[in-house]
Amino acid sequence: MKLWTIEGATLHTWKDFWYIDVASNRQNNLVCIQISSNKIKIIDLDSKEIVKSLDEDDKIRSISMSRDGKFLLVNCSEVNPVINLWSIEHEKIIQKFTGHKQSKYVLK
Repeated sequence: MKLWTIEGATLHTWKDFWYIDVASNRQNNLVCIQISSNKIKIIDLDSKEIVKSLDEDDKIRSISMSRDGKFLLVNCSEVNPVINLWSIEHEKIIQKFTGHKQSKYVLK
């Protein structure tokens, strides 16, 4: 995975993984990257280091970070859909949302 400037110059290359989905915001220098069907890595763009890792029990469909960069919504599963609200700081699920129907829509 590569990080580029707006002009197209490469700033950094991570060679250990590919990405499936990405979520970021303008309030902090964190970017959340879905790297497999159930794993999310959180990268600090200042240090270019992976600072946290979140693991879901089910298949991730999409991710979306809050505007303040403190929370991450993770849309999971096709059979028993759930949307998990993660505290990025504490690396834990703080709320689960169920009862919705899964379709072709993604969280953004």
